[in-house]
Amino acid sequence: MEIDQNKTIWNSNDTDSDSIVSATVGRVMTTVLTARPTKLIDSISRLQSSPNPNNQLTLSLEISLRILHKFVRDGAETEQPVDEILIPIIEHSLRSKDLKYKNQEMILLNWLFQDEVLFEVLIKNFCDILLMKEDHHVALGWCILARRLIDYDVTMSQLSVTGLKERYSGFLQQLCICSDHLLSLIKRGSTLQGGFELPTRLSVAAADCIIALSVALTKKGGRF
Repeated sequence: MEIDQNKTIWNSNDTDSDSIVSATVGRVMTTVLTARPTKLIDSISRLQSSPNPNNQLTLSLEISLRILHKFVRDGAETEQPVDEILIPIIEHSLRSKDLKYKNQEMILLNWLFQDEVLFEVLIKNFCDILLMKEDHHVALGWCILARRLIDYDVTMSQLSVTGLKERYSGFLQQLCICSDHLLSLIKRGSTLQGGFELPTRLSVAAADCIIALSVALTKKGGRF
């Protein structure tokens, strides 16, 4: 079911408002990032319909998605960072290769990117995390997630929502802001082992990200 972008995900008088107030962002992110991708996609598709009170798993997941959407919307309106959303997503991307169920972060961002206002605040904050946070663990996750988003046409081909596809040129344009920082990660990301200078995992991931971005820009003909 396609989501009408001209409508809000839920009404301001939503009966779940008490849950939105009482729930924590941490619990919400745990719920959505540990849900099976198929359950996550199904819940997103049902957000405009009334939740089924007999399905507690679906109800909990849909409420979490509503809270997540509201948190990002509030961040956009108040011009506040949404790191509480993005950092868990980045960290999940870093460890997802060892998980049985993957792609939750891709599904969530693809859904949120459908709304241009949410896309703008998310992509700005996403870039700010790399540029402003001196954390190699987060930077590594950032590079891995950015690379996967750049390659969305491979990983997202089975999804019905197309938020990233619709904002893809703007997404690439924003990532270009991070190019110099990525190059600096490559330049200083080496370690000495047995008398040889070897690249670190972070520098390799940064290089992969730069290459993927360059290829994507070439395909776009350098136009936005």
